[in-house]
Amino acid sequence: MKTKVLSFLFLFAAMLSFNGTQAQSTLIHYWHFNNTLPVGGAGGVVYDSLASDFSAFSSAYIRFKALPGAGSDTGFVDNNLGDTINARMSAVAGNSIRARNPSDKMVFDWHIPTTGYKNIKISYDVESSSTASGQHRQLFSYSVDGTNFITTGLTMTYDSAGTLWGKVVVDLSAITTINDNSKFIFRIVFSAPNTAAKGNTRYDNIAVDAIPLNGSTSVVNVQTTLGNQLYPNPAKENIQFTSATEGSKMITISNVLGQVVNNTQYSGSKLNIDISALENGIYFLNVKDNNGSTSVVRFIKE
Repeated sequence: MKTKVLSFLFLFAAMLSFNGTQAQSTLIHYWHFNNTLPVGGAGGVVYDSLASDFSAFSSAYIRFKALPGAGSDTGFVDNNLGDTINARMSAVAGNSIRARNPSDKMVFDWHIPTTGYKNIKISYDVESSSTASGQHRQLFSYSVDGTNFITTGLTMTYDSAGTLWGKVVVDLSAITTINDNSKFIFRIVFSAPNTAAKGNTRYDNIAVDAIPLNGSTSVVNVQTTLGNQLYPNPAKENIQFTSATEGSKMITISNVLGQVVNNTQYSGSKLNIDISALENGIYFLNVKDNNGSTSVVRFIKE
């Protein structure tokens, strides 16, 4: 009960800090990397792109890559075990990702569509392995067409990561061209004061908050994976699951620690699941049908 109350208070405070009222702001994309990364945080796994842990209406992903025309580069993204920051949607400290050897030839692109939303605000936790080496300054830009990147309208153009975890909040609510935009990309380019491609910059709890264009947070968000649908998302009491296929299925719900909190065997294409007893946080609904096919749908209990 104590964890549940603390999680609720944390979410409440986060919403207030973004928008002044609980009723208006809503989370539309989120990464915390605890489930994305290998069990135990084993190093040496390089990621081309990482899908979001939660996306309210469509997939989102982040990618660390060389600038166009830069050719090969030593930079890459891998995993970092045991950061000390609690995930926003649960009181669990876990893994983060790290941009390794971030030179000025690398870009960190966050593909975060905002279709149906306005007043976009981005937050994330960041730290640098060292301020004596590596490029820990992060320059911001964005694209509204998926191709061209600009800084017009940014009230915050860069941030410099320190050796202790700190939260960065980039308020983009004044830039109306970002609103209701399926091609929006937020970009980070690494820069001075150091020029050597050394060290790493670590990220966790990347969150995108916004306000629905219709002014209500009661919008029924649908999360879809391989034709399966789950709604509403976030949910409070019940979730409706619709399968792409008929026949017998096993539904397993697990939390961010991988602990199974619900098992359901059923036959058909539609199922109502009571989640009222679950604590607030991110969960993963795993579906295995009678032909052995599996899929995972993420959802939030609030």
